[in-house]
Amino acid sequence: MPPPRILDLLDERNSPKSMTVMQQSIPAEERARLREAMHRLQPLTVSFAHQHGLERRSKDLRQTVVAELSQIWTTLENCRPRRMKGMGEIPAAAADPVERDLERMLHLLDEIRQTLEA
Repeated sequence: MPPPRILDLLDERNSPKSMTVMQQSIPAEERARLREAMHRLQPLTVSFAHQHGLERRSKDLRQTVVAELSQIWTTLENCRPRRMKGMGEIPAAAADPVERDLERMLHLLDEIRQTLEA
């Protein structure tokens, strides 16, 4: 089985992210060729690992979740009205609700982070 993440991207099954849209810059025919090549690659990588005695690497779930949270935190911080200077001055009537929503989400991220550190 090929790496699921790549197949998900090729098949447009990427996980929904509210602030990211994957642009399909690879035509359907090319995606089909890539998909087929990925299916051929998988058994070769498994065979290679067995032949050369390579062990599967271990990935720490806590560390992975913390890294994902860090990316979310950065994205939210960059959404603050004072950081969106390229869009011009944002009126307080629009900025205040954005700040409130961001603070609520950042507070929840902090709760999650604290849980992971416990």
